[in-house]
Amino acid sequence: MKTKSCVFAAAVLLVGLAAPATVRAQTFNFANATPITLPALGVATPAYPSLINVSGVPANLAEITVTLNGLTHPFVADLNFVLQSPGGGTVALMIGAGSPDAGTEATGAVLLFRDSAATQIPTDAELLSGTYRPTNADPNYSLPGDSTPPAPYGDSLSSLQSGDPNGQWKLYVNNAGDDPGALANGWNLGFSVAVIPEAGTMVLFGVAAMFGTAGLATRRARRTRIG
Repeated sequence: MKTKSCVFAAAVLLVGLAAPATVRAQTFNFANATPITLPALGVATPAYPSLINVSGVPANLAEITVTLNGLTHPFVADLNFVLQSPGGGTVALMIGAGSPDAGTEATGAVLLFRDSAATQIPTDAELLSGTYRPTNADPNYSLPGDSTPPAPYGDSLSSLQSGDPNGQWKLYVNNAGDDPGALANGWNLGFSVAVIPEAGTMVLFGVAAMFGTAGLATRRARRTRIG
């Protein structure tokens, strides 16, 4: 009876040791640092869209982030930024964001877009560097150009997490106002991938512990009967 009890206890230990370890995230970052000019009443130059080629990223994405580096414009509500994934999905990072009346100005702002941010692009007088959720103030807006993706655009980066992230990501930027602007240092893409460490070694350790404990209990039982 003691032997059975020991085996059962070891089996319980096995279950506990075989449980998955704490999930950690692996990150991948890609950049296109080419400066982007935003001419008045026109699309971005030198490239429309601006491209980032992604490779080597696993498909089990936990998060996507986008960073606009060094945005300068006196009236950001005139600017429209749309991200397109290799699979064709789209997200409006900024469309008509900021104050359409008083005007929201950006000077060298670094804007990190992620779904978990506390706020969208504010309507304050100045757009400061910070972390924001994608902001689409004009859901009916559609990018100019014959080969551009049509509206409506997605409102969360998580909508692009399914499918293969590897391939060509496109950033479309259009300036619908009379004032020129710039994205001085281009843009970045970030990917977080959930990784669960394999529990195989822990399972083997649990099996060894189970049989080792059972053997020890058997030997002790034999000594007791002999004595």
